[in-house]
Amino acid sequence: MMNEQNGHQEIYQKVNLFLDNQLNSEDQQDFISKIESNPAYSQVYKQEQIFRSIIKEKVNRHNVNSELMQTIMRKLKD
Repeated sequence: MMNEQNGHQEIYQKVNLFLDNQLNSEDQQDFISKIESNPAYSQVYKQEQIFRSIIKEKVNRHNVNSELMQTIMRKLKD
């Protein structure tokens, strides 16, 4: 059970790294091969793509003025 759970966590981690463009080219190719040959990777990849597209389409982003952004950035640096 624990090994299976670790395997699922690894798949989710790799999928997120791939979708966030955080893998080097060799790891990207390895990941693409896994998607093509491993149904678990393929399923998680497709689900995450759907989830991300729904979020992008449905979430309303509010415009923030530059003064507020500067204030936030200053506070983060402190």
